[in-house]
Amino acid sequence: MKHIIKITGIISLFFICTLVPGRAEAKVLPKTAKLIPPETILLVDIDDFNKLRTQFEKTNLYKLYKDPAMAAVVEDYKTKRQERIQKLDNEFARAIVGADVLPQGRLAIAFMLNEQTKDANELPFLFISQWGENTAKIKDAVNKMANKAVEDGAHRKTEDYRGVSITTLIQKSSKTLNYCFIDDCLVGSMNLDVLKFVIAHIQGAASPTLFDDADYTATMKAVGPYHDVDFYVNIKQIIKIALAEDTNDEIKTMVTHLGLDNVTSLGGAIGLSRGPGDSPRSAAGRGSSVGKAFLKIEGGKKGIVKMFDLESAAFRAPQFIPASAYSVTSINLNIKKAYDELYNILFSFSPQYAALMHVPLLPPSPQGEPGLQLKTDIIAHLGSQIAIARSINKPVSKTSTPIEILTALALDNTIIAK
Repeated sequence: MKHIIKITGIISLFFICTLVPGRAEAKVLPKTAKLIPPETILLVDIDDFNKLRTQFEKTNLYKLYKDPAMAAVVEDYKTKRQERIQKLDNEFARAIVGADVLPQGRLAIAFMLNEQTKDANELPFLFISQWGENTAKIKDAVNKMANKAVEDGAHRKTEDYRGVSITTLIQKSSKTLNYCFIDDCLVGSMNLDVLKFVIAHIQGAASPTLFDDADYTATMKAVGPYHDVDFYVNIKQIIKIALAEDTNDEIKTMVTHLGLDNVTSLGGAIGLSRGPGDSPRSAAGRGSSVGKAFLKIEGGKKGIVKMFDLESAAFRAPQFIPASAYSVTSINLNIKKAYDELYNILFSFSPQYAALMHVPLLPPSPQGEPGLQLKTDIIAHLGSQIAIARSINKPVSKTSTPIEILTALALDNTIIAK
């Protein structure tokens, strides 16, 4: 989760700065999955940042960003942006984001996990980016970062690999950063072997990559057709490495009881401004976006996966949702089935744990009234839909500030299980 939060923060800083001009075409690279090792456990991939920016400018979120009513909020963000950049704990990330320019093509971040890296303090990350006409600016920013690191006591060395000059920075803390430029493409990694792997495959090497993994190709195909932003989690690789050092079968037992032993991968894709109404002939629905996620399983669903098995159903807004609601979210989860599967999971670990689910929430009263049972008195009366309605319970006037408007929208959240 720590790594995912870092990735989200870095990409968000890139994304919010989409007002910076420049849309030069970047050189064509092979798909990111064809450049990275099969042991990749997390990949966040933007194939074309220019296209992503174009799509983002069609969204309602961008319209809100440009709305004069939001000017104060936007200005406050810009004022504090440099402070946020300086708080990034990765010098490489600070240099890239602080350069105040945007990628022009590929932007991808990945983490690898194998037998050689499982005991490392930090998982090897990989950063692939294309800069087009901004290449000179990003080179200058990275060079300044490297010079500053050397002044602070880091050791710098260079080596040639397949005609590409690789720079390695070794910090006083022994943390290592390796990076290189190939035309307009900046590639950086904490692991030199991973960097060389990418260089070799950009130049046409044919050894297996993540793209050759059948689970990866099947998962990402299932989340199409829009791929403005992709992410992939290699669950089977994570479990494989965890089981490799499981000397007393504790992890194996946990994975089995939780029903994760046949889960292979999780993938997702986001299409900005690509909803069903986003066509040249239709103004209705423009600005909408679509996202799909897919959890790949070999065999039947069980354990946690079965517990949170969402059922496909058409949206049905409950009649008791107030007319003042400005947003309604519906989750088709059969609560009774989820409860029963939770009992099965607890029972597989320990019958004593499962027995706790039969303990009354409230004991019988002295007057002879029965106690309150969770399953029979609550769960049994719930159906297969959870509705979350949001409405404004504070008047918003033309003179309301942006902060007052956003606060009003967040004040009233009603969650109903039926």
